[in-house]
Amino acid sequence: MRLFIAINLSDRNKKLINNKVKLIKNNVNEKVKWVKKENWHMTIKFLGDVNKNKISKIKEKINEIKGFNKFYFQIKSLDAFPNINYPKVIYLGVHQGKNKLIKINEDIEKKMFELNFEKEKRDFTPHITIGRSKDYSNIDKLANSLNEFNKQKHFINIYSKVENISLMKSELTQKGPEYEEIFSKNIK
Repeated sequence: MRLFIAINLSDRNKKLINNKVKLIKNNVNEKVKWVKKENWHMTIKFLGDVNKNKISKIKEKINEIKGFNKFYFQIKSLDAFPNINYPKVIYLGVHQGKNKLIKINEDIEKKMFELNFEKEKRDFTPHITIGRSKDYSNIDKLANSLNEFNKQKHFINIYSKVENISLMKSELTQKGPEYEEIFSKNIK
């Protein structure tokens, strides 16, 4: 079973984000595989293929996460991995609330390491993936389009509330990935 730990977004947030993504799409003519609105979330830790027998231990470790109250984070920028000038993965970046999300990631990394999941080697960057480049031969054009969008100062300012940490199942289908929440821990 393919699993990841995430912060899910409300339907209201997805509507607000969708309005911004429509603007971005209108400014980008290059081949991009856009993530479906219903799949938008913030991945905290990708676990990969996991034996079903391990799920109860993962839930226990998620339940051990303490010291967080519900809080808001601010989605404020358009960016890309590995960077905006070589955009393989296009995402919306987080500003306010970023440090709390990083702390949640650190706690999850420690708890999952206790279950023998490998720690992520890259620094955690809180983000919401909205698209992936499909044609690396046009990556410069895509970079120019994204940079031009940013120069036009399209205002992205969406606040999302973190109320839960969710264990998600990902099933890869011919129509793309389908996600299902299989467990959720409430943040006080």
